Amino acid sequence: MDISASGNDYDDIFSNLKQQFNATGDSDIVMDIDSKIGKLKCLQMNFPIGLEIIYLSGKINEDLNLHREEQVSGEKLVFTGSINLELQITHKDQSNTTNNNSRGNLLINNTYFGFLGKINKNTPTKFFSIRMGKVFLQKIISHLDKEIESAVDPENPVIFMERLTPQLLKVIDEIEASLTIEEPYLNMYLTSKAIEFITFSLQLINQSDQSLIKKKITKDQLQIALKIRDLILNNMDSPLTIPEISKEIGISPTFAKTIFNKAFGLPIYSFYQSIRMEKAKELIEEGKLSIKDIAFDIGYSNVSHFTRSFRKKYGINPKQYAMRIKE
Repeated sequence: MDISASGNDYDDIFSNLKQQFNATGDSDIVMDIDSKIGKLKCLQMNFPIGLEIIYLSGKINEDLNLHREEQVSGEKLVFTGSINLELQITHKDQSNTTNNNSRGNLLINNTYFGFLGKINKNTPTKFFSIRMGKVFLQKIISHLDKEIESAVDPENPVIFMERLTPQLLKVIDEIEASLTIEEPYLNMYLTSKAIEFITFSLQLINQSDQSLIKKKITKDQLQIALKIRDLILNNMDSPLTIPEISKEIGISPTFAKTIFNKAFGLPIYSFYQSIRMEKAKELIEEGKLSIKDIAFDIGYSNVSHFTRSFRKKYGINPKQYAMRIKE
């Protein structure tokens, strides 16, 4: 099944979903699908203040693809939260994969990029995206930070990827709970939730080592950095060395390290180590594997080395964290 938005509008995605599932009803805002294919809840709303929202959640027994193309103009910034969604960032027929996990991902980009999103069959998925213009940002932020103000310019390649925080996950859960609210109260509620999601996202940017705008590198170099990131994420079970990554892309190891650091604000190994610790934390939270098995699963041959790395990242050792989860 292939659902794609023509142009760059969220209401096109909504309309195509409605048509694909033969959904009944007159609402152009909320759609509740319960069919042989599965169950989906979907909401889309455009506000005259320059704010657009789309929300989708559910589980179906077929793969579902969502597509939004990049725009060549328009000063807009996009905040997307996704859970169990295979999301790819696209630009001029090139694509790069986000770090998909069941705990959720935050993606912030401007209209320089589009996206391809895949909902895998029989997998509970949530997708929440907010798109806003400079006017709306000015309404909620009295004095725009220069970086945020520049981020809406489609000539600046803006991309920020991070794991969803508990606050952001809570907002997404509250969106689904709001689908029974009637208009115009739904409009008011969704506006407040969008502002809350943006606030927590901007706070996360401020706390992160990543820069929002990749000012120090060209657009082509940013694509190289994203390819490096994809190679790291797609080979977590059998990590590639920097020379192997460089050979795969066709650049020198020195250039690979320089470009990646400029794009993401940290060395390649530090990025890999951070992702590895996040994976370990998820496995501990699932509670299915022993600490020893988790260490081996993420590439450690020595459990003591894993314990030290985990404590350095989270300030607590893996066994203590596992016990805290069970409390």
